[in-house]
Amino acid sequence: MNPITRFVGVVAGLAMLGACSIASEIDTVRRMPVKGDAFQQALHAEYVKLATIEDEKMVADGKKVDPTAMKERKIPKNAEDELEAARIALVAVLRGGGPKKAPAQTALAQAMFDCWMEEQEENNQPKDIALCRNAFDAALKRAEAALAERPAPTTAQAAMPTAGPYVVYFAFNSAKLDAKATATINEAAAAAKSAKVSISGHTDRAGANDYNMRLSRDRANAVAAALVKAGVAKANIARSHHGEERPAVATEDGKKEPRNRRVEITVK
Repeated sequence: MNPITRFVGVVAGLAMLGACSIASEIDTVRRMPVKGDAFQQALHAEYVKLATIEDEKMVADGKKVDPTAMKERKIPKNAEDELEAARIALVAVLRGGGPKKAPAQTALAQAMFDCWMEEQEENNQPKDIALCRNAFDAALKRAEAALAERPAPTTAQAAMPTAGPYVVYFAFNSAKLDAKATATINEAAAAAKSAKVSISGHTDRAGANDYNMRLSRDRANAVAAALVKAGVAKANIARSHHGEERPAVATEDGKKEPRNRRVEITVK
């Protein structure tokens, strides 16, 4: 059994053991037919695992349930930035078609984000925090990958020219855009007009794999936000991030390489 599945099962089990008086209500909600679409059905299943009764009822009734807002939890200061960035990335997937194109993975990402928030607020079980965070990262990555996939082009589409890639470079351990990066993004936005744009975030091989994956996501998100500000429709932007897995320049593990700290923008 997957360790995340075991963990979520334990969470649900403890919730029921600690609140026997509502056990029958939990069971009733879990048996309710779900009126929503595939995403809402998957999200209901994930909230069932987490035994979040209020959210289960709303989802089962076909109502919208947003990821936990930062203000709803007392998050330790040292974890606020990471969780805020994660929520921004999750909302981008939710609004960018994730519930339709990758319902199961998008639902799992939202449920694991809420799990992460809850465990981070308690802040006394590092392993449980890591389990929820890692499950969120993995599910979000798969949902983002699904959004980045495009159907095979028709003959007419295949004839359309591709512009770029425009490459935006970053300072070490940073997702901030400097003046040169902004100029590159504006150039890509001018070429895009109403076209589709795909962006992919990358890092060099210095640092831990998990951290680099999150950093590449933050870089992709920063470029996407700048493209929208420059006039590209958010719906026309597909994002992906690959951490240190696809270097432009091959290096040994742990080596800093400026040409690998990048986001590539392709306009079709």
